[in-house]
Amino acid sequence: MPHADATSRSVQVKVILPPDQLGGLYIGMFGRISIPVGTIDRIVIDDKAVQRVGQLEFVDVVRDDSTLERRFIRTGLHIGDKVEILSGLLDDETVARPSAT
Repeated sequence: MPHADATSRSVQVKVILPPDQLGGLYIGMFGRISIPVGTIDRIVIDDKAVQRVGQLEFVDVVRDDSTLERRFIRTGLHIGDKVEILSGLLDDETVARPSAT
């Protein structure tokens, strides 16, 4: 049965990492690990679909009749080339990417 060291308030944990993530790690090395609990549903879109004018952010949403509706949004975390949408979109809506001009 695992137990924690009372003086250091630590516990030994064995973690399996993908081989490409092992650079610079050695057996017995001290580390901290964050273990997420639960899941979060997010709406995430391509950052290039977000248009910005000053502090305003908006996207063009494709309607059922194939016309576009400009929608103001609020963005959150940037995850690579994607951005989290905090408000202004529903998860089943399609966002148009602006054409390069």
